[in-house]
Amino acid sequence: MQRFVIYATGRTGSSAIVDELNNHPRVICHSEIVRPRPLDAVAAAFEKFGKDYPEKANTIDRVLPYKLFAEEDDDTAISPDSFGAYWQYIESKAIPAPQALGFKVLEAHVKNTAFPDLCRESDVAIIHLVRRNVFRKVISWMVAKQVGVYNSRGNYEPEAGRRLTPDPADVVKRVRRMKTGNDSSEAEVASSGARSITVYYEDWLADRDAFFARVCGFLGVDAVTPDQTTLIRMVPEPMEELLGNYPAVADAMRAAGFGEYLD
Repeated sequence: MQRFVIYATGRTGSSAIVDELNNHPRVICHSEIVRPRPLDAVAAAFEKFGKDYPEKANTIDRVLPYKLFAEEDDDTAISPDSFGAYWQYIESKAIPAPQALGFKVLEAHVKNTAFPDLCRESDVAIIHLVRRNVFRKVISWMVAKQVGVYNSRGNYEPEAGRRLTPDPADVVKRVRRMKTGNDSSEAEVASSGARSITVYYEDWLADRDAFFARVCGFLGVDAVTPDQTTLIRMVPEPMEELLGNYPAVADAMRAAGFGEYLD
C-alpha cells in the first residue's frame, strides 16, 4: 500500500481533488488533520456514519477523529510523533485495504516543520498540489473570506456578496507573497529527496483524464478517472466581472510584473 499526502498551497481547489480521489475504488484520501472543530463531535460523527460521514454530517471532509492532535500547543499539529500516530490510526481503520491511503496537508499547518523531510523519513509520497495563477488564488481567498463560504456542494448563491473592490496594492502584495510561497515550497519538496510529484490545479480543470492518469501512475493504483466531484467551483467568472475596480488592479499587477496572471 502506498502512503501519501496531498501537500496543498492554500486555495488550490484541493478539497475537490481530495473528493475525487475518494471516488477511486482503491484510494482513501482524508482531508486535513489540522483545523479548529469540536473534536468530540467529529469523533462521534465518524464512529456513527463511517465513510458516509461527509454527506451525513453536511460537510465535505473525509475526516477521522483529531484527538491525537488535541494536545499540541505550537503553530503546527504535525510532529514526528503525531505524524506516526496518525498513520497508525488511519491504517487501522482502512478496511478494506486500499492500494493508496493518504490525507491532505495545507502548508500553513506545517510551517514550523520540515515536512517534506518528515515524509521522506517516513516513506510517505508527496503529491504537491500548486495553483499556477496566484492572482486568482488570492481573489478566490478574498471572496471566500468575504462571504464565509469556502466549499459548497451547490447550496451556495454565487452572486451573494461576491463583488469586490480590493486595494490594488494589497492585491499585489498578496500575489507576490503567494508566488514566493509557491516557489519556495516547490524547491523545498524537490530538495528533500522525498518521492514526489507536482501537479497543478489548472491541469485538473483542463483535462481530468490526463491529470488522474499522472496521479494514478504515481500512486501505483489502477488507472481510473474517478467520478467527478459534486463540489462546485467557487470563483468561475472572469476577474473583470468580479472586481469592481478591475482596471486599477490590472494596472497595478502589470506594473509589478505580474501581468501574466491576468485573464
